[in-house]
Amino acid sequence: MKKKLHEKMCFSRRDTCITLVILTMALVACLLLMNHAENTSYVSMIFVLAVFLISRMTDGYFYGVLASLVSVVGVNYIFTYPYMQLDFTLAGYPLTFMTMMFVAIATSMMTSQLKEQEQLRAEAEQEKMRGNLLRAVSHDLRTPLTSLLAYLEIIDRKKYADEQQMQELVHKSIGQTMRIRHMADKLFEYFLVYATEWEAAALEEADGDLLFLPILEDYA
Repeated sequence: MKKKLHEKMCFSRRDTCITLVILTMALVACLLLMNHAENTSYVSMIFVLAVFLISRMTDGYFYGVLASLVSVVGVNYIFTYPYMQLDFTLAGYPLTFMTMMFVAIATSMMTSQLKEQEQLRAEAEQEKMRGNLLRAVSHDLRTPLTSLLAYLEIIDRKKYADEQQMQELVHKSIGQTMRIRHMADKLFEYFLVYATEWEAAALEEADGDLLFLPILEDYA
């Protein structure tokens, strides 16, 4: 619970830049329109739109709520008579504040839900892709493993005709081993590129004999 709340209220340089840019654009637009229109009712709508965009484009609730607070104070101070003064007794001020706050929270909630759903779909797709890859690798490993075990069994039981045939079996065994190694390298490269949270994953040393012994025993 605390972790989710922290994620929704976290600080981000990217989101800070988005918030500053959108609020600055809203301010400039209102100042430009102020020179050509006597009625300033458009100011609130422009800043409501700005709050909506900020809530939609940023993560969590923090920047949407902050933008709503800044917008309400800014509209009150710059675009409401008496200008360049704060007056919290103006008619409609609480309604403007509640409207912007509602837009910020509602938009942030919808955005968070959409991002969570998208993340779940991406994770499900990735798990499916991993499963398909592992099944493909497992299938491709059967052929070289079967051949390798057959060559080694012939050598172990000394069923080769002469020394030359034994050398051929050794070379073939090396070739199949290199093929298995190549597939293992490709699999490792895949996880380097596509595995999620790779940097946070705890890497541990593993004994190769323990990993491959169960596979080899299936072909013994």
